[in-house]
Amino acid sequence: MNLFYLKNQKDMLLFNGSIYEKTENMSIIDIVLVMSDGNPGAMQIVIEMLNDPRGLLDILLCDSLDIRGLKLYGLKNDYCKKNNDKFNRTLMMLRCGIFSDEEIQSNLNLPYSIPFIDDDIEIEGIPPYGKDFGPRDEKWAEFCQKNRESFIQKLNNVLQTPNNSRKA
Repeated sequence: MNLFYLKNQKDMLLFNGSIYEKTENMSIIDIVLVMSDGNPGAMQIVIEMLNDPRGLLDILLCDSLDIRGLKLYGLKNDYCKKNNDKFNRTLMMLRCGIFSDEEIQSNLNLPYSIPFIDDDIEIEGIPPYGKDFGPRDEKWAEFCQKNRESFIQKLNNVLQTPNNSRKA
C-alpha cells in the first residue's frame, strides 16, 4: 500500500486498532504513523527524514518499496549504523534501482543486517559520507557496481546457508 493516491482514490488503513482513510490529503502525523507502523525508533527516523528537503521523496521511496516500521528502523540503524549520510546514500542507490525489490525484501527480512553499502570497498575518487555524491558523479556507476556485487555475494551466501544462520 502506498501513502499517496491519485485524486479521488481512497483506501482504508488499520493502525493500532483504528481505521484511517488514506488519501492524497494525509497529514504529516498520518505519514509518521503509517511509515513508523507503531515502531518508536522508526517514528523518530521518519521525523528526521521530514526535516530534510528531500525527505518526503525518500519517504515515498521507502513506502513504494514496502520499507516501513521495523524494516525502516533496521535500514537506518543496523544496515547504515545510524549514519545519516550512509542512509541517504543507500536510499539514493535504492532510488536508482541498483537492487531489485526481491533483493531488498530478502535482505530486510533477514534476522541480521547485510549492508547495501560495503564500507570495506575502497574506490579512489569516492568522497566520504557527508560529501555530495550521486548518479551525476563520474565514479557513481563503479561505486554501485562494486557494492552490488559485494551485497549479492553476501546475500546469496546467507540464503544458501540452512536456516539463514551466519557463519563467522
